[in-house]
Amino acid sequence: MATPSEIRKQQEEYIREAEEAQRRKGVPPFKNGAEALQAFRDLFDSDEEMDEFADLLERLREEERARYRD
Repeated sequence: MATPSEIRKQQEEYIREAEEAQRRKGVPPFKNGAEALQAFRDLFDSDEEMDEFADLLERLREEERARYRD
């Protein structure tokens, strides 16, 4: 069984690797969830456009689920 310090080191290494993968892919790091949500909102010109996108995602999810039900 791993000690708490070993677990902490593994977690820190995982975080470093994830941050490096984000940098390579050009994904900007966010300090918190609110910052990430604001960046998502900034992708859209209006709340209606964002709602339409959410509706589209829901339809795509339902279509995907239907494929596996058939």
